[in-house]
Amino acid sequence: MVDIDLIRSAKKRIDSYLNNTILEKSSYVFQDNTEMYMKLESLNPVNRSYKIRGVISKLTTLSDEEKKVGVTAISSGNHGAALAYGASLMGIKNVEVYVPTTTPQSKVEKIRRYGGRANLVADTFDKTYELAKKDIASKGLTLVDPRDDEICIAGHGTIGLEIIEQLQDVDAVLVPIGSGGLITGIGSYIKQSKNNVKVYGVQTDMNPSMLDSFKENHWYEKYPIKGSSLCDALIGGISRFAYDNARECVDDILLVDEKEIIDATASMIFDEKLVAEPSSAITYAAYRRYFELFENRKTVLVITGSNIDFELLGKLTSEWTK
Repeated sequence: MVDIDLIRSAKKRIDSYLNNTILEKSSYVFQDNTEMYMKLESLNPVNRSYKIRGVISKLTTLSDEEKKVGVTAISSGNHGAALAYGASLMGIKNVEVYVPTTTPQSKVEKIRRYGGRANLVADTFDKTYELAKKDIASKGLTLVDPRDDEICIAGHGTIGLEIIEQLQDVDAVLVPIGSGGLITGIGSYIKQSKNNVKVYGVQTDMNPSMLDSFKENHWYEKYPIKGSSLCDALIGGISRFAYDNARECVDDILLVDEKEIIDATASMIFDEKLVAEPSSAITYAAYRRYFELFENRKTVLVITGSNIDFELLGKLTSEWTK
């Protein structure tokens, strides 16, 4: 696990740039003695994603020389946009981001809007990661990696710190799983501060990379996706850091299907009046599917971002209102 003091230190650095995000109680999903809350990382300023936490945690530790040379990232979109924005706050001019060709245009535009160079590399994240690592090695830029960099992951862990402060009697927390850095950070803080709180990871059944890694005792650095998915941010293998550390702080991993994710994304818009990209709404989908796990409990869903593609948003709105 990530040491709790490393997470507390990251929180002190991040506090100079970010306020705590809102923990909002659902007024739509409820029954007696059962409460559901949403940790709205989707309302982080400008970037609208939790990724800015890991970025600031890392950038605030760089030397002046490292900032002068520049920074880089390999991203499915949100992390790259967060890096470009975070770098602009600290006067870092040289920002290079490598993304898959399938990255939603809205995310590519955000990277460029904040001053980053977006390089579209390959049709999957795993291929993009492999090719980009070779290119980065020749440029001398500092890689800001939310997958394997413990300083970035400690930044993500500050979400867990805030949840415990905001809802001291929380019973369970649901976290989306992509490469695994987010749940490793959040789970590390929660298990070291309140070990009785259950931490559940959530994955699409098209890409159960962490679940299969744990079941088979095999690190899926790359994962053969089983079909197309709306959860572009959750596709691919898991990081070595997550494989080595997440077992200690994750109680179980829940799978949901693509139809459930679509319905949850639309329900959040029309019922909760909140916009969340499918990779975020996946926790809402899991809460609905596995509701019996959370009856008579206080549960927090981590809503990681609201960077939904406008074309997809239009389709969801059209289908839901028919």
